Amino acid sequence: MAGNPADKRTSPRFTVTQRCWCESTNVTMYITMMNISRGGVFLKTAIPLPVGQKVKVTWKTSDEQDIEAEAEVVWCCQGSSESDRRIQGIPGMGLRFIHVTRGEDNLERYFESLPVG
Repeated sequence: MAGNPADKRTSPRFTVTQRCWCESTNVTMYITMMNISRGGVFLKTAIPLPVGQKVKVTWKTSDEQDIEAEAEVVWCCQGSSESDRRIQGIPGMGLRFIHVTRGEDNLERYFESLPVG
């Protein structure tokens, strides 16, 4: 992986610790979101999917409203190398949202409910 993925961020990122479903063509994982922005999400996982893999991410808001988005793995960190630990510190993968497929209004309310800072 080259460069720092944070350099390409265009919207504020919020720290979260929330479980979500991440599905690809051959694997389904129930894993933890560590941070999120309107552009994407970082998911904690010891076995990240390959860069370029398309996935579906699904989670619920605090009031049990569904959000589902198509996304693409844009970088991964296995946490084993020195550069991985400097960049993120924990193993996982960064996803870029492509399209919200369910709950777009819920997603806006979700971001409004997140603490700033």
